[in-house]
This record gives sequence, C-alpha cells and structure tokens, in this order.
Amino acid sequence: MMTRVWLMIVAIALVSGTAAGISLGYHLGKPVTGKAEPPAAAIRQQDQSYIPPRIPNPAAKPRQIIPQGAVVERISQVQLQPFDADPLPTPGEPPQDKASPADGKTKPLTLDLTQVLMPDQTRRMIFSSPDGLVSGGFETPVTPIQVPRERHWAIGLTGSPIQRTLGVWVDYTTGPWVTGGEALRVLESPLGCDRAQTLINARVGIQF
Repeated sequence: MMTRVWLMIVAIALVSGTAAGISLGYHLGKPVTGKAEPPAAAIRQQDQSYIPPRIPNPAAKPRQIIPQGAVVERISQVQLQPFDADPLPTPGEPPQDKASPADGKTKPLTLDLTQVLMPDQTRRMIFSSPDGLVSGGFETPVTPIQVPRERHWAIGLTGSPIQRTLGVWVDYTTGPWVTGGEALRVLESPLGCDRAQTLINARVGIQF
C-alpha cells in the first residue's frame, strides 16, 4: 500500500515539475521587445546637412508600398528647399556659388523615406515624393551584416564525487530537438567489486 502511495506521489511530482518547466521555458523563451529609442531634437550640422528630429510612433504608416515579407523599421520625411536658379556667369569670371536658399520663392519639396528589413535579413531604403517622381539614386551598405553563427554541437564533462563517477557528454541540437549521450566511468562499484564499470547513456530532449 505504501509503495503505491509513493509511486503516486512521485508521478504527481514529475508531472507537476514537467508542467512547471514547460511553463517557465515558454515565458523565458518568448521574444523580448527591445528598448524603444527616445525622442531626439533636430540638428543642423556645420556642412548644412540636416539630422531630422526623432519622433517615436509605433503606429506610423509608410507612404510607399512595402515589399511582401518586409518589416518596416524606420520612417523618415524631409523637406527640401531648392536654391535659386544660377545666374549666368560674367565672361572671364567663375560661376557664382549657390549659397542661399530661395527664401520662400520656390515651394519646398517633400521626400519620404522608409527603411525595411527584407526576408533575407538585408535592409533596403524606399524613396518617394508627393512633389514628383524619384528618377534615380542609390544606397551603399557600409557595415557588413552580422550573421550569428549557428552552433549545433556541445561537449563537456560530468561526474559525481558522491557516487564516484566521472565521464564526458556530447549533445547535438537541430531545430527544437536535442539529442546526445554520455559515457560514465564508475570508479567504485556499489556492489563492492574492485573492477570499475563504464556506463553509456543516451538522451533526447526539446529546447524551448
């Protein structure tokens, strides 16, 4: 009778521990939302280049058609004030520099930009303008894409000073599955035999 009770207690403990482990693994394995970038003010640099203000808005919608499977990462818009038309240079003199904006004489142009993450983990920029057709341009990737190295194999040592065992283990991970094995050397036999024993165990599991 007592044996049956103990078996029930062990079974309940195993089921409860497994359920708790799966639940904990699910919560620990859920993707963590990254920290949102804070707002930032606009900056006009010494070369007259312009860094627009950063205005976080998760609900912002791009103004262009997004390629299938792409993820919108950043949406930008700038206004471009054209310079005045170049005056005809005086013969024998260098042409005058376009140094001043049109001071409202010419309507500013708007340029919309959207950065997307493509399904192949590369990034693209999409340009459009309500004031005209974007006739050309280019983008130049400068920093190489950091591709995380996939690690499938793991190896290590295992042992117990109480049970007097020492051995090695090896695991292979593919997808959610983990398979492996271990070889243990029992330095002192529990049966009192002088001859050491070798135990070989196989294992299979799932990562979450």
